[in-house]
This record gives sequence, structure tokens and C-alpha cells, in this order.
Amino acid sequence: MNKKLENLIKSMSEEITSSDIVAAEQLAKISATITKSRIAMKMNQCEFANFLGVSQGMVSKWESEDYNFTVENLAKICDKLNLELDINMKNKEQFFRGIQDNSNWKINRHSGFNKVCLNGVA
Repeated sequence: MNKKLENLIKSMSEEITSSDIVAAEQLAKISATITKSRIAMKMNQCEFANFLGVSQGMVSKWESEDYNFTVENLAKICDKLNLELDINMKNKEQFFRGIQDNSNWKINRHSGFNKVCLNGVA
């Protein structure tokens, strides 16, 4: 590998914290859930925005992982989409073991509702 590229990768990896990785992963999963919900409803972003009472630009930000959601925002979105929001925080050792097991994120059916489980920091 090119020495400049190696140095760039090394300097970037020194700047990225575990919380950066967790936040990026959770935002990606939230965005994917919103996008999948919109597609399942057969709506474009403008129609979806009207349904949720927000702008099309906001839906675009949500779907592009360019939005730092608050718990209140997530609760409102989940309410409109008939999703249950379940945020679990646990010991980091257990959390990172969950990432390795690929089991820290689950979307399943629960009592007729879609259940979205975010384990760790939202």
C-alpha cells in the first residue's frame, strides 16, 4: 500500500473513538429502518414527509444518516410508523461482544407491532 495512504489511515484511526463507531452504526441502522418503512409504504420522500408532518429535506437527512436524532424525535417517528422504540444501554464489554456476535440490533415482530431495539447509545 502507498505510504501516504498508510499514514492517512493511521492518523484517521487514531482520531476515531469507539463512541464515534457506535454512533455511526446506530445512525445507519435508524436510517435504514426509516428508509425501509417508507419503501414498504410505497411512498416517495415527499409523500412520506407529508405523512410524518416534516419537510422532504428532513426525511432526506434522516435517510442519509446526516441527522443526530433525539429520543423525542425517534419516539415521534416510531409512533407515526407504528414502531416500538426500545433503547437499551448496557456494560460496554457486553455491548461490544454483541457487535462481534452481530446481535446488538434486532428488528422483529412483537404483539402486532414492529419492534426496533437499539442496544447501546442512541
